[in-house]
Amino acid sequence: MPTDYPTAEILQKIMDSVPTALMSFRAIRDNFSSEVIDFEWVTANLKTDEIVDLPLNQLIGARLLALNSPNKTLGLFELYVQVIETGNTNQIETTYEADGINGWYDITATKLGDGLILTVLDTTVRKHAERELSHRTEQLQTTLDASMNSILSITAIRDGQPTTEFPKGKIVDFRIAMANEAVVQSPGYTPGGLIGVELLTLFPGNVESGLFDVYARVTETGNPERVIQYYTDDKGLDD
Repeated sequence: MPTDYPTAEILQKIMDSVPTALMSFRAIRDNFSSEVIDFEWVTANLKTDEIVDLPLNQLIGARLLALNSPNKTLGLFELYVQVIETGNTNQIETTYEADGINGWYDITATKLGDGLILTVLDTTVRKHAERELSHRTEQLQTTLDASMNSILSITAIRDGQPTTEFPKGKIVDFRIAMANEAVVQSPGYTPGGLIGVELLTLFPGNVESGLFDVYARVTETGNPERVIQYYTDDKGLDD
C-alpha cells in the first residue's frame, strides 16, 4: 500500500515554522584520509537567514568554512566533527563576533547520517539582560556594603498548606537573598556565603525575640514596621 510522504515544500514550511535556526549539513571528507575537512549546507530555515544574514539560496550547497571561517577558530568546527565521529549530541552556548554576526548563541549539534543537524537559538537579548542584572546587583552590593548598619534581603519559605488565613501557606522561615558586610561581622560568613541560608539557621533567636513574627507580618501585609528589640541566641550573639 503506497505511503504518502511530505514533499520538500511541506518539509521546508515545517522547518520555517520553527522559532530557532534549523540547518543540516553533510560532511566533506578528504579523499585520502577520510578526515572531515568541511561541511556543506543541505537545508536551512528562514530563522537561519536572520542569524547568518545571507539568503537561503546562497547557503544551500555552500561550504560552512567558506562562509563562516571563524567556526574553526572558535572551536565550533571541531565540536561538529566530534559529533559526527562519536554520534554524541553536543551543545554549547558561545559568543560569535565575525562575518557581520555579533551575539550569543545556544547551539545543539546532532549527528544525521554522515552529517549533522544544527539548532541555533539566539540568546543575545537574555545574555545582555543577565549582564545588566549582574552589573546592577554589583552596584547594589557595593552601596549596601558602604552602610554601617546590617542589611538583609530575605524571601519567605512557606509550609505549602494554603488556609483561609494564609492562602499561600504559612511562613515558616526566610531564605537570605542578599546581605551586606555589616551583617556578617558577627556570624563569621561572607556576604556571598549567606545567599540561600535560612534565616533561623543563622539567627535562631528571631523566634523567641518576636522579630520573626514582625518579618512575617510585614511580608503578608506589605506594611513597613520599625522595632527596637533586644536580641540574643545560643550562638553567642547578644545585641
